Amino acid sequence: MCFIYPVISVTAQIINIGMKSHPFIELVVSQPLDKNTAMSWKDTVVSAGPRGVACSAEIPSKVGLRVSGFYRELTAGKVHYVIPLTRDLENNECAAIAHAWDKAFAKGDFVINTSSRSKMVTKLTHLQQSKLVGIATTAAKQHHSKWYEEQSASGWGYGPRYNPSTHHHPCMLPWDQLGPQVQAERIKKFTDLMQILDQMKFKIVAR
Repeated sequence: MCFIYPVISVTAQIINIGMKSHPFIELVVSQPLDKNTAMSWKDTVVSAGPRGVACSAEIPSKVGLRVSGFYRELTAGKVHYVIPLTRDLENNECAAIAHAWDKAFAKGDFVINTSSRSKMVTKLTHLQQSKLVGIATTAAKQHHSKWYEEQSASGWGYGPRYNPSTHHHPCMLPWDQLGPQVQAERIKKFTDLMQILDQMKFKIVAR
């Protein structure tokens, strides 16, 4: 008799089963499969799953990273046959693969796991974005206030158009009096800067 669990959600892509850093679907069994049966699992995912969703990924090995579209892991006495994916699967897509494998594999019990971005991860992403915008907004306000004070001390004042001859500038206003579009442009500059720093692996730490 076969017990099948079409979808077992994983807390996050980065901290899921086996510390995988890529979307995946895996077959978990108690005993190793023969080569033909293992390859049949991969064929089932390719044929029953969405077109083009199966892919290759860099997998750590004893000799360094290797690129693979199908690999095996041993965890807690279980054998995991893992297939990297281009994205997380929808529930109905997982169910289709599980149903197809249930027909093809009738030798024993098995479990099918798949990666999933949970609500917790989505919420965390929103919180991180909100915090990023908050920091960028504070930085933009402080930068504008400093610029405003320096320009005022140099004799500049507000004018509807930029005029270096008369020392007038349309942004020579306190932050709260700037138009929404001007504020958004200034905030975006700092948001872009922080994203670039993040891509460069720099971290902002409060003192």
